[in-house]
Amino acid sequence: MNTFDINAQKREKIVIWLAKFGFSTRDLLSKMLGVNVDGQGAFFKKLVESGITKEEYVPGTRKRVITLTPDGVQQARIYQPDLEVKSLRKFPLHTLIHSYSIQSFLTTQKGVKDFFSETELAKRKFIRRPDLLIVNDAGVKIAIEVELTQKDVNRVYFNFYGHVQDWQQERIDHVIYLFSSPTVLARYEELYQKNPWPKFITTDGNVRHMSRSGSVDPSHAHTHGLMYFHNFEPYAL
Repeated sequence: MNTFDINAQKREKIVIWLAKFGFSTRDLLSKMLGVNVDGQGAFFKKLVESGITKEEYVPGTRKRVITLTPDGVQQARIYQPDLEVKSLRKFPLHTLIHSYSIQSFLTTQKGVKDFFSETELAKRKFIRRPDLLIVNDAGVKIAIEVELTQKDVNRVYFNFYGHVQDWQQERIDHVIYLFSSPTVLARYEELYQKNPWPKFITTDGNVRHMSRSGSVDPSHAHTHGLMYFHNFEPYAL
């Protein structure tokens, strides 16, 4: 391909990525493209000058946040008409770290056939909607959960049971939990290995309104190897 075609391909990938996640950084987008960020200054500047993206500093961070402009959103819908476009006006630090960590993990994965952000999954009937869904080259559907803090035990079991239900309904094949804390990882793994699990349900979809409803036998999930727990390095602002 010539330079024009290469840049057009890079532009399409970036526009779709930003539409899926809502925002990103130059270094993450460069990793996604498989190029060195140091050589991409002119390319990113051209995206801004073309009215496709905008870049702004967020207090408390060292890097500019890149988002799509309204024209960029329209461009994304030309590339993928059915794409659910995520748009944020404010960027809380915890939201940035969580999303950047998801994006950073995704850029390291090999053999990814397709992926779906949480925004895209919103219209799918997940019991427990994951942070990210990866489909690998073998067609295996892997839900990704990034846990930067430890949730209440009841909430953890509520989510575990939701994953089991999604697996039983063939929405996912496996779940990978990612932790920045080895202590939190060990706690989740301990809870996962127990049998039975306490069962929590909610009638209105609000996790604040959970109630205990008996127990769950997770032996079939254990035998399948439904969930995996790994340490990872979260994105540093």
